Amino acid sequence: AQKDGAAGFFKGMGKGLVGALTRPTGGIIDMASSTFQGIKRAAETSQDVESLRPPRFIHEDGVIRPYKGREGIGSQMLQ
Repeated sequence: AQKDGAAGFFKGMGKGLVGALTRPTGGIIDMASSTFQGIKRAAETSQDVESLRPPRFIHEDGVIRPYKGREGIGSQMLQ
């Protein structure tokens, strides 16, 4: 450190500042990468989704009424 004097001081300060800026940026990039990998894995898992009940029957007047299983089954049979 004594050999380089002021030039060594500024060189060390520069390296320290660059390190202080790049480390948090690298952490943010790593976090984003991990997040996207998790999303990709979640999207790749393919599980077949099945309905638990027949879809609601919507009458001709368009009014949504309480669910009735019989109407849903009847609607499916007629399709």
